[in-house]
Formats: sequence, C-alpha cells, structure tokens
Amino acid sequence: MTLSIIVISYKNCDMTFAYLKSIHDKITLKDFDIILIDNNSTDSSVDAIRKQFPFLRLFSLNKNLGFTKANNYAAQFVGSEYLPNPDTVFLNGTIDKLLVFTKQWIPPYHD
Repeated sequence: MTLSIIVISYKNCDMTFAYLKSIHDKITLKDFDIILIDNNSTDSSVDAIRKQFPFLRLFSLNKNLGFTKANNYAAQFVGSEYLPNPDTVFLNGTIDKLLVFTKQWIPPYHD
C-alpha cells in the first residue's frame, strides 16, 4: 500500500462527502486505502457515507474519542508510510506529485 488516508468524522456528513469526493475525483493513484473513523455520530451520516463510498474501511465507534484518540485508533489499520493531513483538499495530480517527490528526497521512516 502506497498511501493510507485517515478521515475522522463526527456529524459532518457534507464536509466528509466533499473530502471523500475530492479523493475519488482527483487522485490517480490506485494503491491507496481510506480509513474512516466515525466518532459516534447520532445523525444519519454513517449510513449515508457507507452507501455513497462502499470502498472505505469505515469504523463506527460507540463513543466519541475526540480527534486525536480517533486518529490513534485508526493508526492500527494503516497499511502505508504516507498519511495526508485529514483537512487536505486534493487537487488534480497533487498527491501523485507529492509521492514522487517524497520517494526521491526523503528516506522511508523506520523504527
């Protein structure tokens, strides 16, 4: 897996839809996954997101962990070494260019 994208959601269906649509529409990379953590939304956003984006790895929590803990929870499912910030908006080809640059100039992180 080249890229893992973590998305934390809490009652913000419209914003999450826009973010996921930008990923779907703008990334040409095929080797990536999206891990969406829902922080116990009480609206219908989980069902709507699952229906519109069935390819996600969606985890619906039974309590709101908050943003930081939800990111830490999602980290256990990451299958790559690159993670974009969850407030990113993807434009045409930008993630592909960033990955090429990163692979050329920055050595992989290893413990």
